[in-house]
Amino acid sequence: MPLSASPQAYRAGQHRLALALASGTFLLVVFGALVTSNGAGLAVPDWPTSFGSLYKIPPMVAGIKYEHGHRMWAEFMGLLTVLLALRILIVSGLGRVAALAVSAVACILAVMVFAVRGPIAVAAIFGAAALGCIVFIARAYHPSWTTQIKLSLAALATVLLQGALGGITVLNFLPWAVSTAHAAVGQTFLSITVLMALFTSRTWIETAPADHSDSGAPTMRFLSVLAIVAVYIQLILGAAFRHSGMKLLPHLISAVFVTIILLWTGFRAITIPALRRLGMVLISGLVAQLMLGFAAYLTRVRWGAEAVQPELSMVISTVAHVATGAFLLAICFLLAVQASKHLLKAVPVKATAPAESHSGQAVTV
Repeated sequence: MPLSASPQAYRAGQHRLALALASGTFLLVVFGALVTSNGAGLAVPDWPTSFGSLYKIPPMVAGIKYEHGHRMWAEFMGLLTVLLALRILIVSGLGRVAALAVSAVACILAVMVFAVRGPIAVAAIFGAAALGCIVFIARAYHPSWTTQIKLSLAALATVLLQGALGGITVLNFLPWAVSTAHAAVGQTFLSITVLMALFTSRTWIETAPADHSDSGAPTMRFLSVLAIVAVYIQLILGAAFRHSGMKLLPHLISAVFVTIILLWTGFRAITIPALRRLGMVLISGLVAQLMLGFAAYLTRVRWGAEAVQPELSMVISTVAHVATGAFLLAICFLLAVQASKHLLKAVPVKATAPAESHSGQAVTV
């Protein structure tokens, strides 16, 4: 596969497409939270069709406007993901990989349709074709592939997985474990799109590393990865509670530890010039998230527990809480990536024995 030997140049159109995808995916997270908060997960009872059709728009009333609107926006984000991945692969000289990726996406979509509506033998044939495409993509892998290339393929895989989980959720009447996985993968996809926007930006491509010392204990790299893991656990526990698979207490206990870790990470980042802005955003987002979490607790658990249908205050606070949690996860990923670029590992100074002259006497260096 021909690859350019020089670093990938900044391309304004590519970056704008990545920004549009990241922004649209954040809205997709909001739309998904609206579906859950309004209890509209089964407003459209079939999948991948909507009321028996693959293309007709049903009457956008009651919960249908949330569920079907979420589906339509998700399909649009999937299309943007494919377009961005194709652009990145083609300009990187990987036209064959781009063709294989599109073929794999098309075959997987066909599997989703025929696995539900039959015949199952056709789904199996498309599944085998998709697997073949994936194997050829893996065989084409080269160590010189840029992070943009790897992220574009990861985005394709994640958006397909997210769509499949959404379908399984509907077809199995909202099992909480699958619904929780659907929420977690959706927020992972948001973080991937945010990283794609970063790696296609002029700032990332044309700015040299600041090379600050990472001499703290634990290191900034370790703290940022720890923050990602902590936020993931908290998001999963929150999603499990929203989907009635778990009590609220684990989410509340985890919130204490997550708060400590994010404060530690944010304040350490503020002391490093290249990471100061992200550290301030992380701490500000954490404060907002704690306030929104308290508001969601009041409106959903205390005041709205006996409500016949979701109240507006509960919907607003819960959706904002979910969206801010996804935002914090993306910030933690950005912090980890920026720390890897701008920080140097501290190298301990080892004591060395004094050099000796030819006469056998020590020489001071």
